[in-house]
Amino acid sequence: MTPKSFYRRIEGELTELEKRSLLRTVPEVDCVELYGCGSAASRLVTGNFRLYDELERELAAFKEQEDSMLFTSGYAANLAIMDSFAGRRTVVFSDKLNHASILDGIRMSGARQVRYRHNDITHLKKRMEA
Repeated sequence: MTPKSFYRRIEGELTELEKRSLLRTVPEVDCVELYGCGSAASRLVTGNFRLYDELERELAAFKEQEDSMLFTSGYAANLAIMDSFAGRRTVVFSDKLNHASILDGIRMSGARQVRYRHNDITHLKKRMEA
């Protein structure tokens, strides 16, 4: 296959994908000029945008809750939750297949971690009784 025929083949496939509305493109994001392109640190360090506050209020209203809090990732959320609700005098029973962020959160909190076999309620019960 020559380079020209290769490129014609690729162009043909791209054209076909576009016709079928299957061609993926990276969307242009105009708000970058207004809000920047990402956080360099936490809101506590780099500051807050009203946009975050508005979204948190709208999420709380949608979920019919008093308030809500956004995190940059599920990992950050799990760390914050475990560190907030567990401490040195806490025992956390953890499924063997829990995500690393949950395990890290437990470690960070200083809680004692007791792991049980994945989805094994009988094993969990034995661990809790012990």
